[in-house]
Amino acid sequence: MIKLRSIIKEQEGRFDYKYFIEQVDAIFETIDVMERELIGAIEDATYEENSQQQRNNIQRYFEGARKQLGGISKLLKRSQQRGDF
Repeated sequence: MIKLRSIIKEQEGRFDYKYFIEQVDAIFETIDVMERELIGAIEDATYEENSQQQRNNIQRYFEGARKQLGGISKLLKRSQQRGDF
């Protein structure tokens, strides 16, 4: 980990926290749009009762992705405050 820090500092002089935090935020927005589009397409394509179960599964998977990205976002923000990179 220390070696990675020194390499990053040598290459950039400073880690670009803002860039990566903005990228994570953009992914959150993309996930929201994709979830709405996918669920809408399933609703339009199916008339069966199991479509509700499919929607629930999709929403659960997207929520898991949001939690993982939230962890990355928190890590970046904490690291920025401490000046880790």
